[in-house]
Order: sequence, then structure tokens, then C-alpha cells
Amino acid sequence: MNYIYDLVLNFFSVKEDMDFYEWNQKDSILTVSKIPIFCISSFQLQEICHYDCRMDDSFLKQIENQVEGDFGSPFMCLLTDSNRVFAFEWNKDGLLLRKSSLLLDEEDAILEEAEDYSMIFLSYQKGESYPKNEPFLTRQEKKIQFCLLKGIHSLYHSHSYDVIHYLYQEIFSKKVSTKEEYSLLVEEIQNHFSKKYESLYDILMLTQ
Repeated sequence: MNYIYDLVLNFFSVKEDMDFYEWNQKDSILTVSKIPIFCISSFQLQEICHYDCRMDDSFLKQIENQVEGDFGSPFMCLLTDSNRVFAFEWNKDGLLLRKSSLLLDEEDAILEEAEDYSMIFLSYQKGESYPKNEPFLTRQEKKIQFCLLKGIHSLYHSHSYDVIHYLYQEIFSKKVSTKEEYSLLVEEIQNHFSKKYESLYDILMLTQ
């Protein structure tokens, strides 16, 4: 079995894709001194990342308690397809709990080392795909989206209709009732959020 030593990981929900540039100081960064690594096909790596796959017991037994360092689960390892590297954490039933990307320099070093690894085939039961967030939003955009929805909700229920109207006019030109302005703003920000709506966030901050 191949191992990687002295690695920094930052685990998130399996339904989130957080690359290293979206990490921040408030995250629960883990320092791993030793972790097993396996080279698999790009097809399998994509399935494990995007589908609810249950890993076979034989694989869990192979990696059990093989990680050393600041961690929680006994079932952790790195998987690579020679293009990307991710860390995965499973429960005792083989269900994926969390995954982590790597720092860019550490990933590059591992990819260079992994060129000599033999590819293996992992056995698992493939389930349903994880829900996709469309469009993809960065961590900062998700934060702005949440603050906008929360702020607009608060404005509407505190009867600050003039601010609601001002925000509405930044996006729409059609004249509708205040209630419809509120509903259309929420629907647009919740389902069609993009970077251009960050200006609404700036306006909202000025009103507080």
C-alpha cells in the first residue's frame, strides 16, 4: 500500500465542492501525518465524487486505522486518477461522509509521485447522484446569496417597501405590486443567482 505523509486537509459535505482557494481560517483544517493513497480510473473517481456509492467491506478493512494524525474517522484515504487528488472519509457502512480537496502545491507533488502507482479497481454499489446546485456558486457567492435572501425577507416583513422597490428596479423594469416585487426578487436570487447580483448586496449593506 502506498502512503502520503504530512498533508493538510479540509473536509466538507460530499455535496459540496470546495477547492483550496475557497478555504478560510474558520474551517476545521486537519493535519494528517500519514494516509493511504490509491490510483483509480477517472470514471470511478467521478462516480465516487458525484454518486451515493457504498464501498465494499474489503476496501474498508484495507484502509481501517491506516491514517495517522489529527482526524476523526478510521476510514480515510486519498484517491487519484493522475489528474486530481481528493481525500475521502467513509463511515463503517461504507457510505461517504466527507471529502477534501488539497492545497495546490501538495496536490502537484502527489500527482508527480502517483505517476509510478499501479491503477486498481474499487468495488462499490453505485446509488443515486447527489443533487447538483445550478448554477455552481463559489463559497463567497453562496454567502452573498444567503445574506441577500435573509435581508430581503427582513425588509419585506418590516414593511421597508421603498428599499424592496429600489432593489427590484435594479433587476426588473416591469411594474408590479410590492408583494410581487418581493416574490420575484426572492425567486430570481434563489434560483438564478450570478455575480451581477452582488451589486444588490452592496446596496443592501448601505441601507443597514
